[in-house]
Amino acid sequence: MDVSTNNLYFEHSLLIQVSLYLKGKNLIPEAITEKTNIQPDITALCGTKKVPGRENSAVYKTSIWGIRVISRESPSECIRSFLRKIKGSEIFFANAPGIDEAYIDFFYSKAVDIDQLNDAVEFEFESDLLEGLKKIGVPVRFTISNIKR
Repeated sequence: MDVSTNNLYFEHSLLIQVSLYLKGKNLIPEAITEKTNIQPDITALCGTKKVPGRENSAVYKTSIWGIRVISRESPSECIRSFLRKIKGSEIFFANAPGIDEAYIDFFYSKAVDIDQLNDAVEFEFESDLLEGLKKIGVPVRFTISNIKR
């Protein structure tokens, strides 16, 4: 999680993020951008330094192309915005050239009082949104948590 996303916790009690990650040693991020006409939120090229200019920096072991949508409203609205962002390219991602791994990451975190940290986390979204995610053809990972307010 980057610093800008982390700062959302201080301003709001709910953070929802839907991301698509494409990874592969032979992935060329610029080719994905060109084919989809979608500007990525994250890119990295295999073998490049994670901290440019630092001599002893770790290097990326795989190339990455990713997009994300962040919301503080509702899971449904976040997924809907994500699907609008990739509209027209849904079927491309599962078979994009150079891909070793592709997945959608659904992240949901709610800031609660300390006595609610172990409570169940519940939310819902409409079934048509599941159909929209299914069309992309990649696994969906869910990360869900309560954090201390």
